[in-house]
Amino acid sequence: MAGKSFLELALKSKGALVAGGGASDFVNGLPIISYLKKLGVEKVYLGNLACHWWEKKGQITLSPELFSIDCVENAERIADTVALVNKDSRVKTEIYEGRLLEAKVSEIIGEPVVLFSASKGVKGLVEGLNTFFEKYGIDLFINVDCGADSLYDGETGEAITPLHDFIMLAASIQVKADSLLALTGYAVDGELALEEVDKLVGRLIAERGFMGAIGITPEDADLLEKVYSKAYDPIDALVLEAAKGNVGIHRALKFRIIKVTPLAAVILFFDPKVVMKHSPAKVLMETTSLKMAEEKLLEAGVYPETRYVTHVPLFKEALEE
Repeated sequence: MAGKSFLELALKSKGALVAGGGASDFVNGLPIISYLKKLGVEKVYLGNLACHWWEKKGQITLSPELFSIDCVENAERIADTVALVNKDSRVKTEIYEGRLLEAKVSEIIGEPVVLFSASKGVKGLVEGLNTFFEKYGIDLFINVDCGADSLYDGETGEAITPLHDFIMLAASIQVKADSLLALTGYAVDGELALEEVDKLVGRLIAERGFMGAIGITPEDADLLEKVYSKAYDPIDALVLEAAKGNVGIHRALKFRIIKVTPLAAVILFFDPKVVMKHSPAKVLMETTSLKMAEEKLLEAGVYPETRYVTHVPLFKEALEE
């Protein structure tokens, strides 16, 4: 039996959290929020996993840092793994100190952003999200992924950064709310090939896991352009390029050559339970720490991006510093 469509879930929702799995994926959830509000959802929050690729001048960042809510300053603590971020929120970790990206976005949209951490594994993340859901009346959770890593089945192609997406997928099917996986920026992360994403999506459609789609409107594109002018991301912002009609070959992060298709301006919704049937993410369900999640994924034959070198010098001058 198929799950309920995006439209069905949205129409009956009173409160929703639209959240990304780290970096700027959450920004591409803004068109979903606009759509939900137009459908009459009373309370809609934007959120993000505490996972960022911190930039360093003259170097390429290969590995993200998944950090604890304990590292966040000037935020309203909701649970051990959840906080409400405002325009003044900052973070201080072992490798980075400064204003949060979520704080910049909060200032632009004029609303707080929900930040949640995987420091206590998927179990801790689920507990924190459920606390937030109960306190704020959330009955719909939409997990936003830009590219395709969330769909990786462990066999088709090879995902470069699967851990944070798998953490979100494993959490989404355990929270006390209806949940959907929203795929934005179809294959624009340049990890799985376009044909590989087609294969994975085709199987989900065949198994009745496709729950609908919406397009990014000119109004949405204007908002995305405003946000990315202050909080730019070379991968996630390719969604904006697609929404502006700039399709074709793009170069990003110095070494990725990406084909942006018109489909990158469409947001696809999937039933996360159907996605999970083929996903290595199932091994993360009972994890209680980030280290445990990394080890479980390694045992499943999938290399977590957190085990990469964090920064690699791009220029000879950087090596001499």
